Amino acid sequence: MDEFRVVVRGTGEILERCTDLSEAKSRRDAFQAGRDAVVVIRKVRIPDPPVPAELQARWNRTAARQAHLDLRIERFASLGWSDDISQEILEQALSRIHERLRSGPWNMDAYRTIRRRHRALPSDDDGAPTIDSDPVELAVVRVLAQTYPYNQFSVTPKGDIFVGHQLGYHREAARLYVTTLSPILDEAADLLLRRSLGDGGRVYVHPTAIERAADGTLLARLRFSA
Repeated sequence: MDEFRVVVRGTGEILERCTDLSEAKSRRDAFQAGRDAVVVIRKVRIPDPPVPAELQARWNRTAARQAHLDLRIERFASLGWSDDISQEILEQALSRIHERLRSGPWNMDAYRTIRRRHRALPSDDDGAPTIDSDPVELAVVRVLAQTYPYNQFSVTPKGDIFVGHQLGYHREAARLYVTTLSPILDEAADLLLRRSLGDGGRVYVHPTAIERAADGTLLARLRFSA
């Protein structure tokens, strides 16, 4: 992340720190008025914060199983997606997954605050939050799901998310962990853990909603912008 510092040239005195360049320019002009010394803006790269151990462990578990994820584009040719997911969107979805497997989620701003975003406990349809995303992210979810068209995902009590090739319970050896590979799934996991009081369980990701498998209730709505 970049920080823009408004400083006095020569002395290096920091007058203000800004995260936005336009804001820094405005503050520089304000500080410059009536001041003889020249006020300038210096762009400084702020190191990313340390990766939380819990998030690191989740990503390690996902990365360890990536060889078992079938991410060949040919696999999806026969799933009947041509009407709602184009070849271009599918290719972008696969690219996102490969990048997240390569670098981990902590290198993307969208993931730094994704966990525990929804603190409220939705008790009915009116209380379910809305998750905003884009069509490519929905394609990411469908690529990761192994049970199309059900798109079933399971959440452990520790917050790990996994898929399998069948509906219902999966033994450890049959689990393909996908934690941190989609913000939609990470948010769904947090919501499910709160709804189940930490027990976890299964969810179905539909095109416009996430359903809790245990009782068929609405866990979250999905809203996609182009």
